[in-house]
Amino acid sequence: MRILTSNHYIARFTVPPQAEHPVARVQFVNLGRLWSPALAIAAWPPLHTFDLAHFINQIPLRLRKPWLVTFESALPRMFPPKEPLRQYLRDQLRQPQCLGIIAMSAWAMANFERLNAGWPGLPEVLGKSLILAPALAPQATTPVSLKPGQTIQVVFVGNNFSRKGGIVALRLATKALAHSLPLHMHLVSTKMVCSGSHTDHPDQARYVEDLKALALPNVTFHGARNNQQVHQLMKQCHLSFLATLHDTYGFSVLEGFAHGLPAITSDVCALPEFVFDATSPLANGYLLRLPKDRRGCWLHEADAGSPDYWEMLDQAFTSMTQQAFMFLDAIARAPGRLEELSYHAIAAIEQRHHQGRLARSLSAIYCKTNLCGVSQHRHLAGNQTAAE
Repeated sequence: MRILTSNHYIARFTVPPQAEHPVARVQFVNLGRLWSPALAIAAWPPLHTFDLAHFINQIPLRLRKPWLVTFESALPRMFPPKEPLRQYLRDQLRQPQCLGIIAMSAWAMANFERLNAGWPGLPEVLGKSLILAPALAPQATTPVSLKPGQTIQVVFVGNNFSRKGGIVALRLATKALAHSLPLHMHLVSTKMVCSGSHTDHPDQARYVEDLKALALPNVTFHGARNNQQVHQLMKQCHLSFLATLHDTYGFSVLEGFAHGLPAITSDVCALPEFVFDATSPLANGYLLRLPKDRRGCWLHEADAGSPDYWEMLDQAFTSMTQQAFMFLDAIARAPGRLEELSYHAIAAIEQRHHQGRLARSLSAIYCKTNLCGVSQHRHLAGNQTAAE
């Protein structure tokens, strides 16, 4: 059975290679450039022959072949929702051709139920919904270690620099230098502030003082790097850093785990579902506490229009900086703890986020149809497009 999916970055974590089914990864058409809500529509170029489609965050307008969709936060994914398109796309989830709705996390599933509360089709759709965590191939089998007095190498990866924790990383490097904590911060980013991210302060001047820390001797700004280069950098580090104000999942954390890097990250959205700190026997990192709303999001996420918004941001940045410093100071004093955390980071990939496990789960869903033998006839079926 030939599987069609997107070549988007997320698809590497959610649609792994299949032993039984070839996976075609193609460039989908971004209809959101024409009309923002249309980003929720799955659209791909013609001339792609397939038996089943696996979409990421998008729903086809009409498709006669079997399909399923994996989503990270909302479905239909449109902000704000627009009727009647939202209703039409939701109804596609009820069609028999839709084999399953896969949430990346319990947080995403709860969000899906909340956003679709009161919709008559929700109980039916929940009947074919499940949670499958993103996955990837392990890269390390030996835990990372830290010698007494050795400089702790920390890597931050995130193009939405402020939202994902770049400002906290810079403040942490500043504090480490002032207190003689042996720490070196590696930043992989295009250094975007005021980039359109919903948590950014609209006044870029607010960030000027923090960005001066890019020149510190314990900071290396690597700029933009491709995924292969990021993995090479992770091989040289001890921990990953994602002090994010909002991340639906946090794929750089998983990539760090694959290299044995424990994660320092915030406790928002889905991150507490797979990053565990000292309160858990499976501790694989450290969770930075933020005030949260009932959705599990940072409490002030929607306050960007407030005249006090920078004070809210500054408080969050300062709090996470202090928490991260205390954790790293403790690691420097007891470096053997890092190896324990690294061991559990590797185990997390092997036991809960291994792409082989995810591939088998998906294959079972793919083969629930009566099309398991259709691959030999697929060239007779013709091509399908988003508007078929």
